[in-house]
Amino acid sequence: MRVRKWLGGQAALAAALRSVDAPVSVVGGAVRDALLERPHGPDVDLVVEGDALAVARRLGRSLGAFVVPYERFGTARLELPHGGEIDIVTARREWYPAPGALPVVEPGTLADDLARRDFSINAMAYRVTGRDAGEIVDPHGGRRDLAGATVRVLRDDAFVEDPSRVVRAARYASRLRFLLDPRTAALAAGEAPRLRIDNARVADELTRLLGEDSAAAAVAMLRRLGTPWLGPVDGLGDAFAAIDAALRRPGAPPLPAWP
Repeated sequence: MRVRKWLGGQAALAAALRSVDAPVSVVGGAVRDALLERPHGPDVDLVVEGDALAVARRLGRSLGAFVVPYERFGTARLELPHGGEIDIVTARREWYPAPGALPVVEPGTLADDLARRDFSINAMAYRVTGRDAGEIVDPHGGRRDLAGATVRVLRDDAFVEDPSRVVRAARYASRLRFLLDPRTAALAAGEAPRLRIDNARVADELTRLLGEDSAAAAVAMLRRLGTPWLGPVDGLGDAFAAIDAALRRPGAPPLPAWP
């Protein structure tokens, strides 16, 4: 199985996880990219059905990682000694008291945790420990959407509760050369005119988008969706595309297109 093969390449992490009693699953991008047979970066997301902070401390000791706990959310980040990060969260359910606000969270199941995510292709898990170890959990049709090259939002209010997901939708669709499914495109277009670049989460997603090779296509998609602070600039997408093309030429300096 491709996900198992990917985890097998993370020898230190796999060994450390064998000492954990609580059910732990790899979630999100690592599962998506393994199923697509795409390379995945050094960052990994883990969901613990139990005390994620305790698991984080144990893994931190095993891996020699620096542990950054976030007690309010029951999460932690491990900063690995040779680069890369592991985000460890307690399986949870959440709701947003206002659009763009930080979520209110409470402990939940793996199913709850996957249901709170953004898109079906990011709402899959690979169980690493526990009685179902080795199983892929896909309650929202993520594998079907991978096969159909589609980005599909999980809930009709997903863009309202977190407007930065509009930027994220464009980022994933452009990176993977996928299409937004019609309902997702309509919902994103409904929220895009209200996007505010001074919203910290929107700005953070935009920074990530501009750091990718597919930035030009993603910016063009955001313009088509009606993002207001991109609309008045004629030729912006073409300009980004030209810079991206120049940086891909042999001999181009090894710099990110959008620092």
